[in-house]
Amino acid sequence: KSLSICLHNQSLVGFSIYLCFIYLAFFAAMPLAVVYMKTALDLPAGTIVVITSLHQGGKIAGYALMKQLTARFSMRFMIIGTHFAAFFSVALLLAAVPGVPGLTLILGAVFFLLGVINALLLCINSVEMLALARPGNKIMAIAFCTTVMSLGQMIGTVLTSFLLGCGALAPAWVFCGLTLSKFQLLFGVYSFAVLFFMLLLPLAPAVIREHQDYYNP
Repeated sequence: KSLSICLHNQSLVGFSIYLCFIYLAFFAAMPLAVVYMKTALDLPAGTIVVITSLHQGGKIAGYALMKQLTARFSMRFMIIGTHFAAFFSVALLLAAVPGVPGLTLILGAVFFLLGVINALLLCINSVEMLALARPGNKIMAIAFCTTVMSLGQMIGTVLTSFLLGCGALAPAWVFCGLTLSKFQLLFGVYSFAVLFFMLLLPLAPAVIREHQDYYNP
């Protein structure tokens, strides 16, 4: 019965679909970047550990920022702004090309930014899930949204593994004097995907509130 209530709440289902696709593109970038640092850039293990740990530092900073941001901006602005920031952070990975000055600094900044956005997404999602859940059905609504969101994250990582392992992508090519690899191609695809999925923003009731289903922010 609780699941049926969720499935008949079109706003909840629409927001879950939005989360599924944004997580598919956004969260596939970080594990891909780790593989990229290990296999293509040949960075020392210690350097990789330091860079990836900045992701946790970014999450702490994101949680700390959330209160100040919500006090100044509406939830509509927060969702749209975070989506743009997700696009920027994934697109910034395109600049992490071998031989570029400050390569480790770029990667560190990207992982820190990914952590900030991850924290903001988790906070925003929690607020919207509770706002969309009908009274007495909050547990199932949160479970439903989280399951669909995790499904998108799983598809993104599995798809990345398949594309890297199937051999369909060219190992490397030269563009404007820079040697680019299949990793840059995937970073570009995920950047475009995050930008393209902005078309799904109207599914979030906080962005467009002309929805007939339950929504109590």
